[in-house]
Amino acid sequence: MMRRLIIISLLLIVSTISYAKKSSTNVDTLNIAISQLKTKTNDIDLSIDGLSKQIDVISYTVETQKDIISQEQSAIENSMSSINMVFTIFSILMTLGGFALGYYINRKEKNMQSLLDKVEEKKKEVETLEAKTIKTREDIRELNNTITNDIEALYARLRREETVTFLKRLVDEPEDIDNLINLLLSRDLEENDFKYLLLAYRKLKDRINSRNYKITKIQKISRWDYLILFFQQFCEQSIGNKLVRDDLIEMLPPIIKSASNRDIDKSTNSLIMCLNKNINNENDNLVILLIYLEALVNSQFKYYPKPYEIIALEYKNGNELKELWSMLEVKGIINQYFGSALCERFKDDDSYVKSIKEKIRKSIQNTTTKQK
Repeated sequence: MMRRLIIISLLLIVSTISYAKKSSTNVDTLNIAISQLKTKTNDIDLSIDGLSKQIDVISYTVETQKDIISQEQSAIENSMSSINMVFTIFSILMTLGGFALGYYINRKEKNMQSLLDKVEEKKKEVETLEAKTIKTREDIRELNNTITNDIEALYARLRREETVTFLKRLVDEPEDIDNLINLLLSRDLEENDFKYLLLAYRKLKDRINSRNYKITKIQKISRWDYLILFFQQFCEQSIGNKLVRDDLIEMLPPIIKSASNRDIDKSTNSLIMCLNKNINNENDNLVILLIYLEALVNSQFKYYPKPYEIIALEYKNGNELKELWSMLEVKGIINQYFGSALCERFKDDDSYVKSIKEKIRKSIQNTTTKQK
């Protein structure tokens, strides 16, 4: 149909042109022209057929290419999907592997830390053991040197350990003091030993004071032994301790009679040191000193000057010493050694010194007269 339209259009155009230019052209010429036009029309038809075939070939080729491209695109999409799936699976596996690896590493790290802690602990134990070994070696070396070069120091050390054993034994069984009193009196006890004796004495007193406990002769002797030991070894601490002080002061006269010169010197010094610290009030100090001096005057130390000199020269409160001398006068006790020591203490007070000397002189005269 399209082809016919094109041919009719060309014929009309040619007829119009020929008619306009050559109105007088003859019929033959027109026929020739029509023949030529047919020929051209046939050529055009052929060309159009060729073009149609080429278009069909091109269309087929295009469709084929489209199919190929579609297949390739589908293959590519399938490949990409597979790759994505593989990558996803790989990622999941890597993540799980990472968790597993992290857990494994963390566990191994904890095990390593635990092992390191144990190693460090063992190292410290080894160092401690090494230190103990070195200390033991030094002690053995020191003991060996002591045995070799200083047997007296070794004996003193063993004696000290034995003394501590005795004191601990008294804490367990206070009545055993009767078996140990002579051993303990013969030794110089240390300041810290007082606590052992105090514990033992407290236990003994609790037993004696118990209503359901019958006091035995041994316990009375034990109490006496403790008070002697307190006086001779720990007079200062005993006077300053409420548990012991009253018992000790009550028993001062017989205790002083059982002491030696060395014991009385040491105990008098300790007593004055305690009173100088103002542990007791002034009235208690005067009472204690008065009882102490009375006990001295009525013992074998009446003519032993050292304890009187210690009291008169070492006691800090001079006014109390003067009052003490007056209290002794009232009791009729004039000791020349105590009086002479007071004269030395108050040598700047002439009237007071003369008064004391006069009392001493009269006391000596009265004593001489009585002896005659």
